[in-house]
Amino acid sequence: MIAIKITFPAGRWHATAWGTHVNEGVPEWPPCPWRLLRALLAAWFWKDRRDEAILRSLVEKLAAVAPDYLLPEAASAHTRHYMPVVEGKKETKTKIFDTFVHVSEGQPLWIRWDLELSDAEQTLLARLLASFSYLGRAESLVEAALIPAKALPLRRVSEWTRPAEISTAEAGEPIRLLAPQPPDAYAAWAASQNEPASAGKKAKGKKKGATLPTTLHDALQLDTADWKKDGWNLPPGSRWLDYVRPRDAFKIAPASRPRAARPTALPTVARFALTAKVPPGITQSLSLAERFHQALCKHLDGVASPALTGVDESGRPLVGNAHAYFLPECDHHGYVTHVTVHAPCGFSAADSRALSRLRKVWSIEGKGAEIDVILLATGQASDFNPASPYFRPSRVWRSLTPFVPVRHAKATRTGVAKIDPANGLQIGSPEHDCLRLLSLALPAVKPVAIKILGSRLSVGARSIPALDYQRQRRHGGGTRGDHRGFALELQFAQPTALPLGLGYAAHFGLGLFTPVLP
Repeated sequence: MIAIKITFPAGRWHATAWGTHVNEGVPEWPPCPWRLLRALLAAWFWKDRRDEAILRSLVEKLAAVAPDYLLPEAASAHTRHYMPVVEGKKETKTKIFDTFVHVSEGQPLWIRWDLELSDAEQTLLARLLASFSYLGRAESLVEAALIPAKALPLRRVSEWTRPAEISTAEAGEPIRLLAPQPPDAYAAWAASQNEPASAGKKAKGKKKGATLPTTLHDALQLDTADWKKDGWNLPPGSRWLDYVRPRDAFKIAPASRPRAARPTALPTVARFALTAKVPPGITQSLSLAERFHQALCKHLDGVASPALTGVDESGRPLVGNAHAYFLPECDHHGYVTHVTVHAPCGFSAADSRALSRLRKVWSIEGKGAEIDVILLATGQASDFNPASPYFRPSRVWRSLTPFVPVRHAKATRTGVAKIDPANGLQIGSPEHDCLRLLSLALPAVKPVAIKILGSRLSVGARSIPALDYQRQRRHGGGTRGDHRGFALELQFAQPTALPLGLGYAAHFGLGLFTPVLP
């Protein structure tokens, strides 16, 4: 015995029953043997073209035995469409029924044949089934596989859809499926149809057209338009088989799904896409972040938001760095394409409403040059790896925007640099200040090396001087040491994510790092 397992990834199967019009709304269920064998031949022609002799033997064996089916839970449904029919200048609309079978999720269709195949035939059958992408209409996506007979589920005989002459299901309903004739029966019938008529007599009951194929294998390959043109009402080589199908074949139990629990963790990340006639450059990251911040505060409608404003309800600055960082992302040419807002403390309901209301940010290019903003998603930091580079772990990080220190380098009165014995760096130098701020923001993260790359930053295909970046906030305070800005490189022992900025204006787009991936 051989068995086939067919699953329906899309949960639907589209095929009109043989002998019915599409608008009668009668779906074929289960797939008839004739359709299955035609699908195997199609798979061989399109994706295999090997072992034709084995294919012929396989088809003849499958055609000689009627298969049994074990149906999944399913329901019959349909949609209605008005299709245009154009005849010259006249156009009419015809209603079309698209009837399909909705298959319960995760339940396969099982088909078995009570026959034995050789090893070569089984290998070919498995290969052809693995190449199936659809069965019936093109939207009927399927995955098929040859399985051992012992893997079939144990069910009562009455639950199988079987030929009527051997079925014992008294409560079943009769259906007709189109099946191929046994090879010997077809060969004898085709020979009789191809016999020439006696001289002077018209062939009674004979069809016009080309001579019929002599083998069932060739008859299965006849094009539908050809045998219909020759006057056949069924494909030559086919026959009707009466089956008994369970009466509840189209009865599906309603799925009881547990109500989704409300999330307990507040979202910490919101990612926006930007579109503009003149896209902002990464050198404008400071003012762009300020404009984002002002637009979001406007949409708060006076509701206090520590996550977005950085102050509590009484207006006092928050302790720590858990409020929002505005993180611009740019393309290979240095144009900002996305802005990610990361607030480790989490967004409240009022914050989420403000984020969803943000549609535009004004541009510094002048009137009428607004930047359109689209909220793509909100969620946790882990949800944005690898969509946003700031949440993509890496061992090496390089400056995307300049690091502007908040302290000055320390030296003695004689000009000798003061060295921190813990790391050997000059106290207050850009490297020392960066490490100090990183340890405050991420205490568990310890870089193994840090170095200054210079005063130019590599952004995609460009090398941009740090002095070309905006480095002075137009609104708000903040202290800074050396105002020039530096390009740094951080190296870590383990892959680390850096969804934050460091130094002056760290929450507004300065001091950002981008991962260097291997």
